[in-house]
Amino acid sequence: MSQKALPPIEITEVIYDRMYVQINHPDLRKSLLTYRILNSVNKLIRKGSFVGEYIQLSLVHMPDGNYKIYLSEQEGSEYSFEFLKRSNS
Repeated sequence: MSQKALPPIEITEVIYDRMYVQINHPDLRKSLLTYRILNSVNKLIRKGSFVGEYIQLSLVHMPDGNYKIYLSEQEGSEYSFEFLKRSNS
């Protein structure tokens, strides 16, 4: 029986206070990843970078809505994900 391969990167799709980013690919865990978060009209809301296997981003300051996060590595690969930010009330 074959095991299904994990995607290289996984994120939390519905965010209340924190986004959790899981880096599953061993090479990506060692790479500097930069990220950009854009709102529904493609305005840059936040950017930064990190290295590691498991990252938490605090997004409590962001208003409710639909967003995209783009994760890029120095070698040029880019991953994009859509997510929904909701109030924790």
